[in-house]
Amino acid sequence: MKKLGKLYDTFVILVIIIKFIFVIFAILTKYYKYKIEHSTKSDISYYTTQYNWSNYWKERLETIFLICMGFICIIVFNPFYGYRFIIDEETRILLFLFGIIILITTNWKALY
Repeated sequence: MKKLGKLYDTFVILVIIIKFIFVIFAILTKYYKYKIEHSTKSDISYYTTQYNWSNYWKERLETIFLICMGFICIIVFNPFYGYRFIIDEETRILLFLFGIIILITTNWKALY
């Protein structure tokens, strides 16, 4: 078995940072949504603008995370490599989170 190189490790750290920033924007989005529902009419435009901004970045970061996780899956599970790679702890955590996010964000109504 062979361990992936430093470039891969750097990429995994970048994906973890992206996920951390996504969580921050998800919390901000929930916060501004709460503030919109419980604010006066004078403050609602400010909170709506902030909500739209945080939701915009939350959605973009989620898409970037999904694309990066797709690349990680392609790298780790590539059948054309003649040898197997060791899946390190960070990659296992990312793949675990990827599975959870896919289950949460799936459009379950499409199955009805």
